[in-house]
Order: sequence, then C-alpha cells, then structure tokens
Amino acid sequence: MTRVAILWHMHQPFYEDLATGEHVLPWVRLHALKDYYGMAAILREFPDVKMTFNLVPSLLVQLEAFAENRARDRYLDLSLKPAANLDEQDIDFILENFFHAQRQRMIDVYPRYAELMARRICRCGTNLSGSTRFISRVTRGSEVCWPKGATSPRKTKRCCAPSSSKF
Repeated sequence: MTRVAILWHMHQPFYEDLATGEHVLPWVRLHALKDYYGMAAILREFPDVKMTFNLVPSLLVQLEAFAENRARDRYLDLSLKPAANLDEQDIDFILENFFHAQRQRMIDVYPRYAELMARRICRCGTNLSGSTRFISRVTRGSEVCWPKGATSPRKTKRCCAPSSSKF
C-alpha cells in the first residue's frame, strides 16, 4: 500500500497597520472565507483522508482578530457602506483597489464583475469617480460575489449574473 502525506501550508503576511489597527489588504479575510475553512471542512466528506494544515503565526493572529471582531478592514467597510454615503476619497479607493484580482479566475468567471471591470477600464479618467450608481454596483458586486460567510465561488456564482440595468 502506498501512503501519501499531504501538508497544506497556509500563510499570509501581517497586514495590520499597527499604528491604525486597520488591515491594509483584505486577503486574510477573503482567503478565510473562500479557502481556509472550505479546505478543512470538505474533509468531513472524506473521513479516511488524513491531511495536515499548517497555519503560520501571522495568519493565526489575524484570523483570531477577525473572528473576535477586532480587525478593521477598509475594503469590507466600503463594501457595506451605501453608495450615496461614499465621499470622493472612498470612491477613489474603490476604483483603484476593488479590481485587484486575477482576472481570468476571479473576475471573468462572474459576468457582472467582468462587466463592471470593463466599464471601469473604459471610463477611468472621464467622470467615473463621480458616478455613485457605478460605485453602488461595484460594491454590491463584490459583496454579492464574496458575501460575508461565503466559502466557495461555486456557491455564489449564480448571484453575479449579468444585469440589464444601465449606469
């Protein structure tokens, strides 16, 4: 009989800005929702499969902060904020940062997110920063594609269908 040892090494840099307490990038929260939990949870379906999960200390500290609701994440805060309440700084941040993902595997697989990115690319530099309707769709799109508690893009894909609405 052949035996295989599977070791998953989970790591993230320490993203918390110690001066402000804000997590400067959303990757710990997003990977916790879509990867870390799901990888371990699926093993319930395969009780004979044994794996080792190694989580580095910087990741554990940050996961604990999110679990205890002590972590601040500007990306999440802006996603939850109504578009009408966004100021120019918020809008600029969203346009600059809400599309930082691997396009073929994380944006294009969600037609609405891909459409928003295409419109952002086409309209950047014009009057886009003043478009709260566009921003509303961007924040709703990222929230719908990766809602709080989602563990897999397969479970949320149906939510990101193309919309006939114009902005």
